[in-house]
Amino acid sequence: MQNLKYNSLIEIVTIDGIEYIDKKLRLSLNRNEAEEIRQKVLLQRHAFEKMHVPTSKLVNIEVMKDDKGYWLNIREVFAGLDFMDVVNNDNFAMYLERLLQDIFKPLLKSTSEDYLGAGIDPILRNFVYDNKVGEFCYVDFMPPKVFYKGKFCQEIPECPDLDFYNVRIFSHNLRAGVVYVLFVNLVREFPTQLRFVAARLEQFLKEIGEIKLYEYIYNSPLYRAHDLQSVKETIKKLGDWKYNNYYLLREIANWLNSHNKRLEIDKKEVYRLTSQERDVNSPDYGRISSANFLETLNVLLAAVEKCE
Repeated sequence: MQNLKYNSLIEIVTIDGIEYIDKKLRLSLNRNEAEEIRQKVLLQRHAFEKMHVPTSKLVNIEVMKDDKGYWLNIREVFAGLDFMDVVNNDNFAMYLERLLQDIFKPLLKSTSEDYLGAGIDPILRNFVYDNKVGEFCYVDFMPPKVFYKGKFCQEIPECPDLDFYNVRIFSHNLRAGVVYVLFVNLVREFPTQLRFVAARLEQFLKEIGEIKLYEYIYNSPLYRAHDLQSVKETIKKLGDWKYNNYYLLREIANWLNSHNKRLEIDKKEVYRLTSQERDVNSPDYGRISSANFLETLNVLLAAVEKCE
């Protein structure tokens, strides 16, 4: 399958009866650029090993050349099915517990600093359940999200817009931001589990002595929202999509969907509108356009009306 958004090609290959995942970075690079990306990937992987965060097994990462320039080929052992493929509402609590213990306990306990030197993208498909060892492992190292030469790396090519770059830092490297985004992503896919996820994350963070990382969930205006009017007021007060507001927009869509399953399509529209513009020819490249932000607010307000 071709992933145009992230300039990569991902395919499963079988060699001598063993399944591998091949990830090809499609951007045509010069030799130094390709070698530097390779070093970032290895640096992030090494950091995860030191943190004792399980990862997919790397076979090799090679710099390749064709008539358009240099590119990368990463081969990993196929570990299994991801969170979305193995989890449903019936087994949700069991697998969430495994995810928290296998990935997020060592990750969040790896430092007392606010920011992780090696970041993580807490999209649920990035967590694969390895049946052979009975644990989740993390599989997304492209693009690498690691502190390198005095800067947090996030995208290839790097985010051109500072506001969206800061959104990425918030969601990938800020420990409290990672927890908040994990919460948002879990409820996005399992809307009926909203209350359980919020409660279990709070309990989990207390257990590992990191309750301060609950701050963005606790301080969200939705944490104590019990009626639609308060949600409507929250939407009207949002003046921009920057930093944690980016995920607050999505949390609102999740909240509404959790209270009305018919709003699934509205939630999907909010996620579409709040996707980063990746067309390099667009004047809004690397950010969310003003038109899309205003349309997001309108979709959310209309969704509130549908609930009433």
